[in-house]
Amino acid sequence: MNIGLQRASARSSPTRDDAKRAGGDVFIRPGKPIENAYIESFNGRIIEAWRIEYNTERMHSALGNLTPEEYAAGLSKGATGRVSLTADSKS
Repeated sequence: MNIGLQRASARSSPTRDDAKRAGGDVFIRPGKPIENAYIESFNGRIIEAWRIEYNTERMHSALGNLTPEEYAAGLSKGATGRVSLTADSKS
């Protein structure tokens, strides 16, 4: 690749740099999460914490008021796997 082309592509967005220096608004472009890596990292930690809590601590009425973890353990121990979808029936 020509060195001149490499330099041109490295400076393909001078208006964003100029806006930052001038204190103007700079928006995160769609599909460019790397432009705001701090927030993306924060969101990833929040989502992971929610996923763990959702699958290990929260009871689900569709699983007979068991956590998904308890339900899966019951299935692996040979339980029938039947869960009543009505609140008043005894499964």
